[in-house]
Amino acid sequence: MKHAYFGMLLASVLCTAASAQAPEIIQFTFDAGDATNTAVPGVGNGTPLSGVSFAPSQVCSSGQSAVSTGGTSVQIDTGWQVDLGTSDWSVGMHLDFTGGSNGFQYYFGSSSTGGFRCFSAGAAGVDGIMLRTLMGGDVTIPGGAPAGVTTHVVWVHDSTVPEVRGYLNGVLAVTVPQTTPGSGVNGTAADFIVMNYTTNMLVGTAMDDFRFYRRAISAAEVAAWANCGGGGSSIPTFCDPANNNSTGVPTSISGSMGSGVGSGLHLEARQGPAGQFGYFLVGTSFSDPGIPISGGTLCVSGGIGRFNVGGNGSQLNSIGVFNAAGTLENMVGTALSTGALATGFDVPAMLPFAGSPAIVAGSTWYFQLWHQEAGGQSNFSQGLAVTF
Repeated sequence: MKHAYFGMLLASVLCTAASAQAPEIIQFTFDAGDATNTAVPGVGNGTPLSGVSFAPSQVCSSGQSAVSTGGTSVQIDTGWQVDLGTSDWSVGMHLDFTGGSNGFQYYFGSSSTGGFRCFSAGAAGVDGIMLRTLMGGDVTIPGGAPAGVTTHVVWVHDSTVPEVRGYLNGVLAVTVPQTTPGSGVNGTAADFIVMNYTTNMLVGTAMDDFRFYRRAISAAEVAAWANCGGGGSSIPTFCDPANNNSTGVPTSISGSMGSGVGSGLHLEARQGPAGQFGYFLVGTSFSDPGIPISGGTLCVSGGIGRFNVGGNGSQLNSIGVFNAAGTLENMVGTALSTGALATGFDVPAMLPFAGSPAIVAGSTWYFQLWHQEAGGQSNFSQGLAVTF
């Protein structure tokens, strides 16, 4: 009963925060299988052309993403005439390259501004993604568009400096001065489009939770957005944020439904210390605050199971190693081992408890990542409360 109360309270807090932090221009969550604009006040709903389809999100849970089917009609018309001037703004999205290519493609832009646009590859470099700002400083986020993974990218224009800050998966990656802001970024026609500019997003590439703000959002808002919170489709969290790890930021996990494997829940872990290994825990309940252990806090409680058991290829084995970008990649012999690296963990229907009970519809389970730190300590991510 006590836990149910805390769960409802947490959900209420998240909904309130989401409302308070709504974008002012555009927010496409795609959760209803369309381009409804949930921004406040917003610029009206988007119009997807025939080359845009919708599918269960591999990034944020309980919703859908927009997917390119290829051709020349991959486009969402917003009907917005860009009117940013030299004021503050923030723009970004989740991108999913697991079903598509990370080759040269555009994600949004407006021709009548003179070329305000976002693209990957080409001048952005291998695995890079660039925002052309028109204010004297293109902003490339290295590693923002690597093949076979999901990423979250955000650009924040702070007019008081002026500069644009680029964030990758919730972490500041690059800062570029805007040396010739001039009159800023303004269009002469209502031609701002998403998933296209002069070349469309490539077939199979997906986008989720696209947002455009009329302000310079904070680093905390970026981190919440990266974890599918702050106005997007979200899984309630607890013990959030976690303690900083040895990289100076908290390890963060996110979940998405619709993987088609086991329980349907896919977990990702980001912002971890490169070269260190970790695995996922599951609990029957949680405590917040939790129990301090080593460099972090254990928050899953009740019965606790560890997804590090079983033989080669076991569905119950989630052990992975953080790569150079801080994303957890599976080790050989784990559930996702297919001869090639994959990220995260597909949670099986069975749980790592005595008797291997199964996850059933309507049940709620609590997840957290344990990982090593350089120097022998250990740490934990924040927790996720997932209702199936």
